[in-house]
Amino acid sequence: MKKSLNSRMRRILCLVVCMLLLVSSASCKSDEKTGGESSQDAENSSKDGASDKGQTDKNDQEKRPRNDERDKERADAEKTRKRFLDPELVQSIRAQSGLISLPPPEVTRLLHRADLRDVMLYTGPISTEPLPGRTPDSLYNAVRFAMGNELGCSLQRWVFPFAHDLVLHFEEYVDTMYEPEEEPRLDAATYFSTVAGVRMVVMRHGASRSMIQLSCTESLLSQRQLRTLSERVISRL
Repeated sequence: MKKSLNSRMRRILCLVVCMLLLVSSASCKSDEKTGGESSQDAENSSKDGASDKGQTDKNDQEKRPRNDERDKERADAEKTRKRFLDPELVQSIRAQSGLISLPPPEVTRLLHRADLRDVMLYTGPISTEPLPGRTPDSLYNAVRFAMGNELGCSLQRWVFPFAHDLVLHFEEYVDTMYEPEEEPRLDAATYFSTVAGVRMVVMRHGASRSMIQLSCTESLLSQRQLRTLSERVISRL
């Protein structure tokens, strides 16, 4: 009887040990599986993060040109708005449309008889007269300084509502001049020419949107003296 009991106890102990081994083995496999899944999840998360970052960088690169274009459009619109708020420009456009009547551009204060005597050393009579040809209007004016029987000097001024009109007209005018000689200057784009006994200088002044032509009898002054007179004119615009 005692031997039978001992035999049963051994069998029970063996069964308990086997069950414990099975449970331990299953737990290890579960841990290994969980660890593998965690590692895979971390790897996938890393890949997703890199992919998202790459997509974000790509979107930023695609947006940047569009933003630059918008900034340029805004700057152009602001420039146009300011240009059309320029009182002188508004007045000029209204005058061209016949809505108002503007006086001719100022010329009498740009060149004085005292300048001619000082620079040209001329001591004879000087009279101020209208220059024959085009009638003065809101975009053009001229004055002539007659010196004895000579032509003397004449000053003409054209004004333009837009800067590109000034540049276009100036370039076309220079193309009609006889052997124009360009002179680099900071105050105005300048060309000299001498033809038929007349020295002339044509200048483009951007700030006042003006084109100036100063012409004098060749025998009365040198090109250096003409240059000095032209600098005085530009300084008064």
